[in-house]
Amino acid sequence: ELLPAALPFTDALATAACDVQYAATLLGSLNTLQKALCDVGFSHNNLRAENILIDQNDRLYPIRWYYATSSAGGDEEALQTISQELIKMQENNIKAAIITDTEAE
Repeated sequence: ELLPAALPFTDALATAACDVQYAATLLGSLNTLQKALCDVGFSHNNLRAENILIDQNDRLYPIRWYYATSSAGGDEEALQTISQELIKMQENNIKAAIITDTEAE
């Protein structure tokens, strides 16, 4: 099967670093991916930003399935790490906005 027209998730992370709302969208996409993997009882076992593509609808596609297994749950730590990175980006964006607003006054 051909891969969808998509960009590397690392590009999406770069955009999320400057956009709080987009970071929230990506968190939702990660949750959807985690649920989908659990629903089918599958683990990628090498999930990281470099191994995920994202399409124009913010749907995630894991790539490089070399270590995949037919048991769910092996991706929780990796997904948690990516989620924490996005949350940290959101917090930094909010702090930067507050500082900018304060300086403007």
